[in-house]
Amino acid sequence: MRIQLFLFFTILKGTVSFGATFIPGTDDIPQMFELSPCDDEMQGLFSAPEGRIVSLVFKGKTDWVHVSTFYEHSLKNLGWEIVFASSSQKHIEFKRNAEKLTLSTVKNPNGILFVRFDYVEG
Repeated sequence: MRIQLFLFFTILKGTVSFGATFIPGTDDIPQMFELSPCDDEMQGLFSAPEGRIVSLVFKGKTDWVHVSTFYEHSLKNLGWEIVFASSSQKHIEFKRNAEKLTLSTVKNPNGILFVRFDYVEG
């Protein structure tokens, strides 16, 4: 019985950890399931001894309310705080220690939302 429970929780734990996807170039900023990365031309990852700069664009069939709500709740649990938010401009900024994250969005006529993640560390 103990072996069965051990295997069950080991498999369950593995399933949960494999389900987590993070924004590339960041340690713990989750990627919404509804968003997928855009073309490589719209991506930038820069690293130096002083810190990192990550600028990535994702897209998906979702809306600003869903995106902002997801990141407000998710990032709050990871120690981030909102320093600026504008629903009219579809823009939100977070800060955690020496890290800054900015999300801004635009929706095209086909209903695809583009979300730009600008992350600065250091």
